Amino acid sequence: MQVAVSFRHMETSPALRDYAAEKLEHVVAKYLRYPIDAKVVLSVERFWNIAKFSLQVRGLSVKSEEKSEDMYSSIDLALDKLERQLRRYKDKIREHRPIEDVADRSFAVQVLAHSDEPGTEEGAEPAPESDEPLNKDGEIADPSEFGYIDVAITGASKASETHVTVLRTQMHAAKPMTVAEAVMQLDLQDMAFLVFTHAETRTINVIYRRGDGNYGLIETDPDLSGNAAPN
Repeated sequence: MQVAVSFRHMETSPALRDYAAEKLEHVVAKYLRYPIDAKVVLSVERFWNIAKFSLQVRGLSVKSEEKSEDMYSSIDLALDKLERQLRRYKDKIREHRPIEDVADRSFAVQVLAHSDEPGTEEGAEPAPESDEPLNKDGEIADPSEFGYIDVAITGASKASETHVTVLRTQMHAAKPMTVAEAVMQLDLQDMAFLVFTHAETRTINVIYRRGDGNYGLIETDPDLSGNAAPN
């Protein structure tokens, strides 16, 4: 198996790299008998030592993350969690076959911040002194170029204008899956929700965890028109 170990906010340690890689290979060898790619990220944030493991297993992602005050302990804890996931889904993973005749769909995730003026969010550049934002050429910028959109606030005694700043945008692939595989992927990554391409309808779907421990499924239908008359 291919194991890539990287370090963040800490010095590179060959001893930690070898420890994480060797223990990971030992855990994976118990459950998987085919080549996989694995990534390990070891980082330090304040007094926490964080170990993150990520495996690509026949189209599914298996992730585990733990933290403690000692990096070796964090590695052990994360691998224990990873092993429980692999043990739980051993049969399903072996039976899984990637869906090759359905193309990935893509979707964007944006992080937005509310601010009275553009550029006032924490860590951002100060807003231009002029009434209108300027681009790098000193010209009045288009809102999309500057990174914010105008929003009219209604319901108050006097309507006013504010801005929503786009902090960052990330594109993700909505991989083709059945609903059963999406549930498995949701559990493997311990996520709150998962966006995927439905293998049968080839539409974007969202599966999420409900407060009662069950799962909810949001399906999309490209044939539905937003202009349909209400009942």
